Amino acid sequence: MDEQAAKKLVGKFNQEELIQLICTLVVQNEEAEEQLLSFCQKEKPNQNKLLILEQQLNNAWINAYNIIDEFNEYGGGSENDEYDAYLELDRLAELLQETNFSWKLRKKILDEIMEQVHIDNSGFTDNLVDVAVELCQTKEENLYLANCLVQYGNSYYKKAAAQLYKENGEKTKYLIVLQENLEYSSDYVELATFYQQEGKENEAIQLAWKGLDESLYNWTDLYKFLFSYYQEKNDEASLLKLYQFSLMKKRNIDVMTEQMYNYYKKKRETVKQKEMLIKLMFCTNDVKKWYERCQEELTTDELAQYEPQFIEVIKKKNPSYYLDICIERGQLATVLLKLQNPNSSYYSYSTIDEDHRYSKQLIKEYPQEILALYWQEVDYYAKKGKRKNYSYVVNLLEEIHETMKKLHLEKQWEVQYQKFVVVHKRKRLLMEML
Repeated sequence: MDEQAAKKLVGKFNQEELIQLICTLVVQNEEAEEQLLSFCQKEKPNQNKLLILEQQLNNAWINAYNIIDEFNEYGGGSENDEYDAYLELDRLAELLQETNFSWKLRKKILDEIMEQVHIDNSGFTDNLVDVAVELCQTKEENLYLANCLVQYGNSYYKKAAAQLYKENGEKTKYLIVLQENLEYSSDYVELATFYQQEGKENEAIQLAWKGLDESLYNWTDLYKFLFSYYQEKNDEASLLKLYQFSLMKKRNIDVMTEQMYNYYKKKRETVKQKEMLIKLMFCTNDVKKWYERCQEELTTDELAQYEPQFIEVIKKKNPSYYLDICIERGQLATVLLKLQNPNSSYYSYSTIDEDHRYSKQLIKEYPQEILALYWQEVDYYAKKGKRKNYSYVVNLLEEIHETMKKLHLEKQWEVQYQKFVVVHKRKRLLMEML
């Protein structure tokens, strides 16, 4: 039906009949509802503004809810639906910034969000909780959300609930939720810190030690918490006990050794400081930092005593730094052997010789050996195919050509280049790029 025909028809209706017609259309068609809301907002923006925004907010949530509920049922869905759901959630968040909606409406949406969070099978849970936070404005509303997260959320969101309790003055609930959800070392540190702030030092320290036995994954925060406490008390016996504990458990040894090193350095106990520094070289992954520290702090004789062991550790944990040391000491043959080792994965844009940083330093001393590696690399990437690899081949051939010109090996270049072309002549894209 065109616009002129529609005008003739509706022109015969009175106001009540027009209202009834619009209501019927809106109830039966979501797009008609959106058109009505957009029209009212455009033509009479100051009249019924809150009503219009409330309806838009509710519509945005309903559209998102329908998709998320289906995702929760099936454990996912199409990318298009996922994109649409994110758009609706973003729209909802934007509308919340425009005006102060009634708690009745916000609570209705919040409760439905928590239902979906509880199922936690849609992939939208994080976004839903973010929206839930936006829905709550007052202390009472935030506490309501915290109660919901405790009831419906997983352990991560229960900890988020604990923070809401703390921020809104509910220390008892904060404490209970934390105590019931101790899992990671950070959880134990947070609760121990709370005990400490409340003047319950013994409980804090007992909990931290308990966390070293019971918490999951990385214990660095717990070690540092206990170390800081004992250091402040100047309790060296307990510090050593903590250090021995890390050795016994064979975890975070580098963290604790560094803490002991810093402790003795601060106390100017040079002998013990050096002892920890040497031990650090055998447990740290940051061998470059601590080897350079050894060069600064150990005497010539002390360094000479441990140097062979240090170099072996560096060779294993930081091969690139090991080659830097070899270059600095003029041990070029050692570097060449490393590059020629088939287990070193020489090829340069993903390996130890990235951008040929070592090859360029060896080319004058070992021109034929390095050029042989270059040509192996060219052949390797040519065989891999694809435009990206061919592009790299072209650039590498240019580098080889320039290098061989500088070495006055133009004739050798011509022979090897023609041989390369013959081998790979069936690769049309590569030939075009060349």
